[in-house]
Amino acid sequence: MSVVIRDFKANLTDERIAEVESCLEIIFPTDYKQFLLQHNGGYPEPGTFTIGHGPEESQISYFFSIQEDETSNLLEMIKLTKGQIPRNMLPVAYDDVGNLILLGVSGDQTGQVYFWDHEQENGNDRNNGKASLSFLADSFKSFLESLY
Repeated sequence: MSVVIRDFKANLTDERIAEVESCLEIIFPTDYKQFLLQHNGGYPEPGTFTIGHGPEESQISYFFSIQEDETSNLLEMIKLTKGQIPRNMLPVAYDDVGNLILLGVSGDQTGQVYFWDHEQENGNDRNNGKASLSFLADSFKSFLESLY
Protein backbone atom coordinates (compact mmCIF):
# COMPACT_ATOMS: atom_id res chain seq x y z
CA MET A 1 0.00 0.00 0.00
CA SER A 2 1.30 3.44 -0.90
CA VAL A 3 1.51 6.11 1.79
CA VAL A 4 0.12 9.56 1.04
CA ILE A 5 1.32 12.55 3.09
CA ARG A 6 -1.44 15.07 3.83
CA ASP A 7 -1.27 18.63 5.17
CA PHE A 8 2.42 19.02 4.42
CA LYS A 9 4.30 22.32 4.32
CA ALA A 10 6.72 21.91 1.34
CA ASN A 11 8.69 24.98 0.20
CA LEU A 12 11.84 23.79 1.93
CA THR A 13 15.16 24.26 0.12
CA ASP A 14 18.48 22.41 0.19
CA GLU A 15 20.00 25.61 1.58
CA ARG A 16 17.57 25.74 4.52
CA ILE A 17 18.18 22.07 5.29
CA ALA A 18 21.95 22.73 5.21
CA GLU A 19 21.45 25.63 7.66
CA VAL A 20 19.51 23.40 10.07
CA GLU A 21 22.08 20.60 9.76
CA SER A 22 24.86 23.09 10.49
CA CYS A 23 22.99 24.53 13.48
CA LEU A 24 22.36 21.05 14.89
CA GLU A 25 25.84 19.80 13.90
CA ILE A 26 24.37 16.71 12.21
CA ILE A 27 23.78 15.41 8.71
CA PHE A 28 20.27 14.16 7.95
CA PRO A 29 20.12 10.72 6.31
CA THR A 30 19.48 11.13 2.56
CA ASP A 31 16.02 9.54 2.58
CA TYR A 32 14.87 11.84 5.40
CA LYS A 33 16.29 14.87 3.61
CA GLN A 34 14.32 13.87 0.50
CA PHE A 35 11.16 13.56 2.62
CA LEU A 36 11.70 17.08 4.01
CA LEU A 37 12.25 18.53 0.54
CA GLN A 38 9.13 16.88 -0.83
CA HIS A 39 6.77 17.20 2.16
CA ASN A 40 8.33 19.07 5.12
CA GLY A 41 6.00 17.49 7.65
CA GLY A 42 2.44 16.26 7.37
CA TYR A 43 0.45 13.25 8.44
CA PRO A 44 0.55 9.92 6.62
CA GLU A 45 -2.39 7.91 5.31
CA PRO A 46 -2.18 5.12 6.26
CA GLY A 47 -0.15 5.86 9.38
CA THR A 48 -0.26 2.74 11.57
CA PHE A 49 2.92 0.90 12.50
CA THR A 50 3.86 -2.11 14.62
CA ILE A 51 6.03 -1.48 17.68
CA GLY A 52 8.97 -3.87 17.90
CA HIS A 53 7.93 -7.40 16.98
CA GLY A 54 4.24 -6.72 17.73
CA PRO A 55 1.45 -7.15 18.45
CA GLU A 56 1.38 -3.59 19.85
CA GLU A 57 0.83 -0.86 17.29
CA SER A 58 0.48 2.90 17.13
CA GLN A 59 -0.58 5.65 14.74
CA ILE A 60 1.52 8.59 13.56
CA SER A 61 -0.17 11.85 14.36
CA TYR A 62 2.23 14.15 12.47
CA PHE A 63 5.73 14.35 11.01
CA PHE A 64 7.58 17.44 12.24
CA SER A 65 8.32 20.23 9.79
CA ILE A 66 10.99 22.88 9.62
CA GLN A 67 8.75 25.94 9.96
CA GLU A 68 9.38 28.82 12.34
CA ASP A 69 5.75 29.42 13.31
CA GLU A 70 4.54 25.82 13.25
CA THR A 71 3.30 23.92 16.33
CA SER A 72 4.84 20.71 14.95
CA ASN A 73 8.24 22.35 14.54
CA LEU A 74 11.23 20.00 14.44
CA LEU A 75 13.59 22.54 16.04
CA GLU A 76 11.21 23.22 18.94
CA MET A 77 10.76 19.48 19.54
CA ILE A 78 14.54 19.04 19.68
CA LYS A 79 14.70 21.71 22.41
CA LEU A 80 11.81 20.14 24.34
CA THR A 81 13.30 16.64 24.30
CA LYS A 82 16.92 17.53 25.03
CA GLY A 83 18.17 15.27 27.81
CA GLN A 84 15.19 12.92 27.48
CA ILE A 85 16.02 11.12 24.24
CA PRO A 86 19.43 9.73 23.20
CA ARG A 87 21.80 12.40 21.88
CA ASN A 88 22.28 10.57 18.59
CA MET A 89 18.53 10.58 17.84
CA LEU A 90 16.37 13.15 16.09
CA PRO A 91 12.61 13.36 16.80
CA VAL A 92 10.86 13.20 13.40
CA ALA A 93 7.21 12.50 14.32
CA TYR A 94 4.86 11.88 17.21
CA ASP A 95 2.07 9.36 17.64
CA ASP A 96 -1.49 9.93 18.78
CA VAL A 97 -0.57 9.69 22.48
CA GLY A 98 2.62 11.78 22.48
CA ASN A 99 5.31 9.15 21.95
CA LEU A 100 8.05 9.99 19.47
CA ILE A 101 9.41 8.45 16.31
CA LEU A 102 13.19 8.95 16.36
CA LEU A 103 15.78 8.81 13.60
CA GLY A 104 19.39 7.87 14.31
CA VAL A 105 21.77 10.57 13.08
CA SER A 106 25.15 9.28 14.29
CA GLY A 107 26.96 6.13 15.33
CA ASP A 108 25.77 2.59 14.65
CA GLN A 109 22.14 3.73 14.60
CA THR A 110 22.55 6.25 11.77
CA GLY A 111 19.50 6.15 9.52
CA GLN A 112 17.57 3.69 11.71
CA VAL A 113 14.10 4.51 13.03
CA TYR A 114 12.97 3.93 16.62
CA PHE A 115 9.84 4.32 18.73
CA TRP A 116 10.36 6.23 22.00
CA ASP A 117 7.73 5.52 24.65
CA HIS A 118 7.43 8.59 26.88
CA GLU A 119 5.70 6.54 29.58
CA GLN A 120 8.78 4.32 29.89
CA GLU A 121 11.10 7.32 30.11
CA ASN A 122 12.73 7.85 33.46
CA GLY A 123 14.06 11.29 34.33
CA ASN A 124 16.97 9.61 36.10
CA ASP A 125 17.71 7.29 33.17
CA ARG A 126 21.49 6.98 32.95
CA ASN A 127 21.09 5.53 29.45
CA ASN A 128 19.71 8.88 28.22
CA GLY A 129 16.33 7.52 27.10
CA LYS A 130 17.62 4.32 25.48
CA ALA A 131 15.57 2.09 27.79
CA SER A 132 12.43 3.58 26.22
CA LEU A 133 13.39 2.67 22.62
CA SER A 134 11.96 0.02 20.29
CA PHE A 135 13.49 -0.59 16.86
CA LEU A 136 11.12 0.10 13.94
CA ALA A 137 13.11 0.10 10.68
CA ASP A 138 16.58 0.18 9.11
CA SER A 139 15.81 3.44 7.28
CA PHE A 140 13.31 6.26 7.13
CA LYS A 141 12.20 5.12 3.68
CA SER A 142 11.58 1.56 4.85
CA PHE A 143 9.65 2.91 7.85
CA LEU A 144 7.36 4.89 5.53
CA GLU A 145 6.91 1.83 3.34
CA SER A 146 5.95 -0.27 6.38
CA LEU A 147 3.01 1.94 7.38
CA TYR A 148 -0.42 0.31 7.05
